[in-house]
Amino acid sequence: MTNQTPDQITAAADQEVTEAEQLLAALEDRVRDGDDTVTPTQVEEARGLRRFAQLRREAAQRKAEAARKVETNTEASRRRDAFLASIADCTPEAIEAAAKRAEDALFELLTLVDRRNAAIQSALPQLASPVCYESDRKISASYEHLTITIDGTVYHPLAGKSIADQAQNKAANRHMYAEQGGQSRA
Repeated sequence: MTNQTPDQITAAADQEVTEAEQLLAALEDRVRDGDDTVTPTQVEEARGLRRFAQLRREAAQRKAEAARKVETNTEASRRRDAFLASIADCTPEAIEAAAKRAEDALFELLTLVDRRNAAIQSALPQLASPVCYESDRKISASYEHLTITIDGTVYHPLAGKSIADQAQNKAANRHMYAEQGGQSRA
C-alpha cells in the first residue's frame, strides 16, 4: 500500500471487506440451499475473515486520514513557502527605504519649486520696469500675472503640492498599468 492516495487505500480495504462478505454470504446461501459439504468451520472462518477485513478497513481509514493530513500539511507548507518567496523582497525594511526615497524625492521637488517661486518673487520688482533690454534679450515682468518673460519663455510660480500630487497620481497610474500587464508610461 505504498505511494497510494488516501482514496486508493480505503478503496482497497473496502474491496477486501466486500469480498469477505460475499464469501460468507455465499457459504451461508449454500447451507440454506442444503449443501452438506459446507462445514461450520468454513462458515466461522468466513465470519472471522470478514471481521478481520473490517478491522483492516478501520486501519486503512486511519492510515488514509493520516495521509490526508500529510497531504494537507504539505500543500499548506507549499502555499506558505510560495507566499513567503513572493514577498521576500518586500520586507518592511525595503518598503521603509523606498518610502524614504519617495519622501526625499518629494522634499527635493518641493524645495526646487519653493526656490523657483522665491526667485520669481524676488526678481519681479527688479524686472517689472516697462520693458527692459539686456543685449538682444527681451525681458518683461507682470505683477498682475506674477510672471517673468525672458526671450519668449514665461516663468510663473508653481504650486508645489499640486506638482507632488500629480507625481503621486502618475506613479499610481503607472503602477496600475504595470499590474495589468502593460508597460509603464512615463
